[in-house]
Amino acid sequence: MNSHDYNIFSEQIISTKKIDSGKTLILLETEAQVKDCLSWLDDIDGERKIIALTPFAMHELDKQKVHYKIIEEYYSSEELYKLGINNFKIVEEVCRTIDNSILKTNEKLKEFHITPALFNFYCLKIIYDAITIRLFQLNKLIKCEKPDAIIVYEGKKNPFGTMKNAPYLFFDKKESLYSQLLFLHGWETRIIKKSYIQEYSDDDEGNKETFLINITGIFKKWIISNPLINDFAVILKKNGISSGYNYLKNIIFCDKKTPVIIFGPGYNWDDCLDELQNEGLIPRYRISEDFHWLYKSLKSKVLPMKIVWSDLKNNREFNKFFEYDNLNFLPVLESRLQYITEEITSVCILSYDYFARLIADKKIRAVISSTISTPEGHTIAQAAHNAGIPVITWQHGGYGEMDHPILYYTELISSDAHFIFGDGVRKYLEQPAKILGTRLITIGSTSLGKIRNDPVEYEQKSKKVILYITSAILQNYSNISTFPPFEDNRFWKTQKEIINVLGKYKDYDIIVKLHPTNVVRDTPIRSYVAGKGFNNFSFIKQERSIIDLISVADAIIIDFPFTTLLQALTIIKPLFVYLGHIQWDENASYLLGKRAICNNDLTCFKELLDKYLCSGIYDANVNNKEFLINYGTSSLEGSPGMRAARALKQVINEFKFNHSSKHRRV
Repeated sequence: MNSHDYNIFSEQIISTKKIDSGKTLILLETEAQVKDCLSWLDDIDGERKIIALTPFAMHELDKQKVHYKIIEEYYSSEELYKLGINNFKIVEEVCRTIDNSILKTNEKLKEFHITPALFNFYCLKIIYDAITIRLFQLNKLIKCEKPDAIIVYEGKKNPFGTMKNAPYLFFDKKESLYSQLLFLHGWETRIIKKSYIQEYSDDDEGNKETFLINITGIFKKWIISNPLINDFAVILKKNGISSGYNYLKNIIFCDKKTPVIIFGPGYNWDDCLDELQNEGLIPRYRISEDFHWLYKSLKSKVLPMKIVWSDLKNNREFNKFFEYDNLNFLPVLESRLQYITEEITSVCILSYDYFARLIADKKIRAVISSTISTPEGHTIAQAAHNAGIPVITWQHGGYGEMDHPILYYTELISSDAHFIFGDGVRKYLEQPAKILGTRLITIGSTSLGKIRNDPVEYEQKSKKVILYITSAILQNYSNISTFPPFEDNRFWKTQKEIINVLGKYKDYDIIVKLHPTNVVRDTPIRSYVAGKGFNNFSFIKQERSIIDLISVADAIIIDFPFTTLLQALTIIKPLFVYLGHIQWDENASYLLGKRAICNNDLTCFKELLDKYLCSGIYDANVNNKEFLINYGTSSLEGSPGMRAARALKQVINEFKFNHSSKHRRV
C-alpha cells in the first residue's frame, strides 16, 4: 500500500490531552481497547460518545457499566441487505474484468474455459462484503453524528493464503478492518489513531508444531496423495472392517466398475459408501480440498500475470469497482486480488493438468462433491466438463426455506446435477438451476438418516439436561446473502437474553454448544455466564459433536437454525427455535411450528421458553415430521443412500458425452 493511500487527516497520538474540545467518537472492538480507553477517557474535553463495534467491546463496556451505542443503530437492515445483494453483480463484474485480462495472456486458460477470478467468487463476495459493510456503517455513523474527530485503535494485519485461521483470501479474526478503512485517504473527518494493543491471548497454541504433529501430518498427506488408500481409510472409519474387506474384494474382482472422483469433504457421500459400492461406483479417487495446490503454485510463477495485475491496478474502470463516496478501498483488497491474478492462475493451470490426466488415465465417469467453492473445486469441475463427464453436488446443510443466492455459486454454477434433501428446498433453487443448466434431484440426507433416536445417558444425569446450540459470529467473514443480514452484535444480544432465561433455573444442567470453528472468536458467553454466577452451565466446543449432545439432552434450543435444526429434528424431544435472525417463507415457518416452539420475536420466544422450563408446557408435536421431510430427509421410498447411488448411476448413464464445457451464466 502506498503512502498516498492513507488518510491525510489521520494522526498518531500518545496523549489524548492533545484532542481539542468538540464532538469525539471513540470506536472500540476488543476488551483490551475498552480497558485502555477508560484509562484516558476523562482527558477528552467536549462531547464524547463510545461506539461498540463488536460483541467483545459490548461485553466489556457492560461489565464496566459504561454507556455506549452499537454501530447497528445507525441504519436499517433493509439498507444493508440492499447493499449486499447489489454486491453480487459488482463482484461478478470484478471477476469478469480480471478473467478477461488473464485470458488475453494465456491461450491455455482460454481454450479450457478456466476463469481464476470467477472460480474465487465465494471468497471474493465475502471479503468484498466485509469491506463495503464497514464503509456503509462508518458513513452512516458519521453522517448521523457529525463528529469533529474519530478515535480508532490501530489493528494488526496478518498475512493470508495458507494459514489455518484465515484460509485462502479471507481476513484473519485478529484484523481490524474498521481501522484499515479509516486510515485510507478521503475521509473529511479528523481520524485519530491509537497504537495497536494486544487484543487477546493467542488461542492458537494447538497450532504449534511438534514432532508428533509433524509425523501425523506427513502420514495424512501420504494417505491423501494416494486416493484409493484414502477412500479405503474412510470406509474403515465409517463402516468398519467388513465394509473395508468388501471394498478391496470389489476393487480386485468386480468386472463392472464405474470410477468416480470425490472432491473435498464427503459429507452425505461418505454416509452411503456401501450403497455406492453395490451399484459398482468404484474405484473412488478422493481429491482433498486442502492447500496442496497453493503450496505448489508458490514454486511455479506465471510471469505474464505480473503485467496483467499492473495493468488492472492502473485501469480507471477497474478502480471504480472499489470506490465508495470519496474513498478508494482497493489498497485494502489489493494483495488478495493480485494473489488471484498471479498465484491462483498458476493453481488453476497446475491442478487442471493433474485433474485432466487423472480423468483420462483412470477413465473417470463422474466427479461428485458436496459443495464447490474453491478454485481447485471449480477447476476439477471444468476438467470434467471438458472431458464430457458430469459433475454432481449434494446439499450438505440446512437451507431452502429462504432465498440464499450465494448457493448459486457453490452448489449450482459448476454442477450438472444437484442432489437436494427435500422438495421444500426446490422452491428457491429451481429458477437459478434452470438458468445455470443444473438438474435438481430430490434425494434426502444420508447423514441425517444415520442419526439414532436411542436415549443416551449423560455423565451427570441427576438433573434434566437443556442443550443450547449457539450460533457463530461472523467477525471478518461478513457476508450478505439472506435477509435480514447477519449482524454479530444482534447475535450477541440474543444469546445474552436466552442465557438470562436459562440462568433462572438451577434445577437443570445447561449445556452450551459453541460452534466448533476456530476462524472466528467465540462470543463472550463464557465470561457472561461466569459474571452472572450461573454455576449449572457447561460449555462444549469441539469435545463432543451435536449428534452426541442432542441424544443426551431432554430439550434443545437453537438461536440460528440451519444444519443444526435438521439434526435436532431427527430426535423426538422438545425443540425451541428462535427465528429472529432469518426470514423464512410462510410454509417453512408453518411446518416448523407444528413440530417446534418457534418465534421471531425475542420477547415472545423467551416467554415460551420460560413457560416450558417452569411448568413443562410444550405446545407442539414432537412426533411431527413434515418439516424434516420437506427440508431434510424427503418422503421417497427406500433409504437416501440407495436413492443417491441409483440416481448417480442414472445421471452417468444418461449424460451426453458432447465434450463441451458447462456454460456459466451469472
